[in-house]
Amino acid sequence: MRILTILLIAFIFMGLTLNIQDKKELKWHSFSEGLKLARAENKKVLIDVYTDWCEWCKKMDEEVYTDSKVINYLSSKFVLIKLNAESEAKHTFEGKEYSEMELAYIFGVEGFPTTIFIREDMQPITAVPGYFPADVFMKILTFIGDDYYLKMNFDEYLEKTGGLPKN
Repeated sequence: MRILTILLIAFIFMGLTLNIQDKKELKWHSFSEGLKLARAENKKVLIDVYTDWCEWCKKMDEEVYTDSKVINYLSSKFVLIKLNAESEAKHTFEGKEYSEMELAYIFGVEGFPTTIFIREDMQPITAVPGYFPADVFMKILTFIGDDYYLKMNFDEYLEKTGGLPKN
């Protein structure tokens, strides 16, 4: 009986350990670090512009950026940057020093969260304001990440790919 208890505890512990190890997380970078890495890896950039008080930003972090499909896709296609639109932290961009607050303004951010996409050559693609559920966000990610935005507008892309997911 004692051996059975020990084995049961061991299997439970192994299962918990495997579950913890399997959980993937996104690697977020500072603005300066992220741009440098994107240039080195020739990847697009996704900038998550948020504020500490924004409930939709927190929901995005908790529900969207933890989704396994979103994690896998973002990890393969983008360098990820978090930008606090109320922070005075300084970063160099195009040869000048700006606070994160100033960078949010430069990129035209008017609400939170806003997701900014930047090409491999560091030219802006678009800024998408608002929260989106993971399945809808995946449509946006593939539209940008797979370069469909170069060939068609988003409505045409949705028509081609079966539209938005139905809940």
